[in-house]
This record gives sequence, structure tokens and C-alpha cells, in this order.
Amino acid sequence: MFLKLFGSELSAVSALCQYELLLELNSYLAVDEKRTPDSVAYMKKVHPNTRFEFFPSLIAFPLENVTEVALKLLSEIKRGNKDFLKPLMFDESLAVRLANGGEAIFARCLQQLADAKQLVARQRGNLWDYPAPWPKEIAEAIQQAPPLQ
Repeated sequence: MFLKLFGSELSAVSALCQYELLLELNSYLAVDEKRTPDSVAYMKKVHPNTRFEFFPSLIAFPLENVTEVALKLLSEIKRGNKDFLKPLMFDESLAVRLANGGEAIFARCLQQLADAKQLVARQRGNLWDYPAPWPKEIAEAIQQAPPLQ
């Protein structure tokens, strides 16, 4: 079924990884009190019966599957494009949060994803299975993100 829909296994994996990145970003914004305390407080207040958890789960697939969509998201976040972000977020307030200087938050989310992938590789004894470096734009955003307090 997926092959008919996506045309190939590679296309299906890539599309599903991109979708997973969006799910992870939403979860990241909703639960990481250290990095996104405002959005976490809002989500707890507005959605008290929803349990959000964040653990990067794209660790089994190459990060190249999400590079293109990550670059597009970073670009639209930098532009403050709420209209682009709103349909991608669980709640509109998360899009507003990202559109108002959220590039550091998104950069940290991407770095945490790469770090989790690297940790799993080391735990499995595969010292050479490190994620490919992020493109220049993402690497710069990660480097420029202010350190957490």
C-alpha cells in the first residue's frame, strides 16, 4: 500500500520521517520545561487531559530524510511566518511561539535529535554510525542558539 502511495520504499521512509519530525517538534514544544517553559505551561493549561512526551524517535533512520523539511521550517520560523506554521502545529499558540524568535528552540530540537541518534549508535557499539552533519544553515542556527540557563 505504501509503495503505491509513495512510489518507493525510500520515498515512503523519507515522507514518514518528515511527518515524525513535525510530531517531535510539537511534542518538544509541549513538554520541555527547561527549553520552552511558556509553551509547556500553556499546553498544560489548555489541554490538561493530554499527556505529552518527547523522546527523539527518528534515531533509526538517517537524518538526511528530514534535512529538506528542517531547512524549510527553519526558514519560515526565521521569517516569522505564522500562516505556514499554524497547520503544522498541534495548537496555534505553538506556531505563534515559533514565529516569534523560535529559531533557537527549533535548532535545539534538531540538535537533541542528532544527539539521541549518536547516543543510540554508541550504546549499540557502532562508533561509526554518527549522523551526517547538518547543512550550514542549521549548523549555524544551532551554534548561535544561546545556552540554556
